[in-house]
Amino acid sequence: MTNRIRWIIAGFWLAGLGFLLETRLWWPGILYLSGLGLLLWSYALGWERGLAQAGLVTLLVSVWLTLRVGGAVLFVMLGLGLIVTAVLQTRLPSKPFVDNSLE
Repeated sequence: MTNRIRWIIAGFWLAGLGFLLETRLWWPGILYLSGLGLLLWSYALGWERGLAQAGLVTLLVSVWLTLRVGGAVLFVMLGLGLIVTAVLQTRLPSKPFVDNSLE
């Protein structure tokens, strides 16, 4: 990761914390900030799958907390998040075929 990307991520966090201080929307605002920060960090590393998944789950939980709906909606949102990450997942290249015969 280059210094430029690190500065962008640090600036994002500082601006987000400043926004939260000004508006006093700490909860669940800090979850939105951390979820977006994880997605930004994942993007900086070439869409690191684990970070993107963590960011998406954090954002879904923060939306659930904001809407103040029942537990069933949380499971629907988490399920949709898993489906989206599975669809967006890149496939790893498979090993080439090796002929082990002696002919």
